Amino acid sequence: MAEEDNRSRHLKTKFGSSVTKHRADVKKGKATLSRSKSDIKKSVKAEVSKKLGLTAVGGLGGNSEGYIASNLKGKDKFFYGKEASKYTNEALKKYSGMHLGGNVYSKDAMNIKYGSSGGAMGSGDPSGIMSSIPISKKMQQSQNKFLGLTLAVLGGATPGLGGTVMRAVGAKNLSDATLTSGSAYNEYTQKFQTLQKGKKFTSTRNLFGLLGFDQHGKKTKKDTLGGDLE
Repeated sequence: MAEEDNRSRHLKTKFGSSVTKHRADVKKGKATLSRSKSDIKKSVKAEVSKKLGLTAVGGLGGNSEGYIASNLKGKDKFFYGKEASKYTNEALKKYSGMHLGGNVYSKDAMNIKYGSSGGAMGSGDPSGIMSSIPISKKMQQSQNKFLGLTLAVLGGATPGLGGTVMRAVGAKNLSDATLTSGSAYNEYTQKFQTLQKGKKFTSTRNLFGLLGFDQHGKKTKKDTLGGDLE
């Protein structure tokens, strides 16, 4: 009987020591805990946001500065896509043991990073980490400038109604990159926050939206935003 008690105490002590060591290894990033994808996403997103120092300067809406990465320097404060991706890869490995970098891409890691929709950074898809990190106002301006110039060129080379529509949409993108950038970013942040809650968002700021149609002629007036261009 005494021998069995001693054995039981020995096993409990050994198990306790093993748990303590594992927790210490997890804290040092040398081991991982068995966690759900939801928990992993939440932990990774929080860590990435903290490393970036992601904050909304002056709040959101109107002509406020919007989101910036306060822990970065220079233009990286406003163009933080590469850092967000790097920090996400590092945190994914830390919290789940999933490797995502170089030429190794696990399906689960990609799904957690970009979400079920495979959405771009800042798209608002709540199922992904990168899609749940909002873009800055300058990032959106840069994207709109790129789209505007691209559509202007394509529109100039396309005859008929198709070319006219491309030029019109391109002109709106260029306007949203300069004169109406405040309104464009205000709507972006509203859309981002709405999608993050799992709700639908209807836009009327695009050319087709003003007519009650989307780019495919459907009565959804759905817009597409997001990206990290410089």
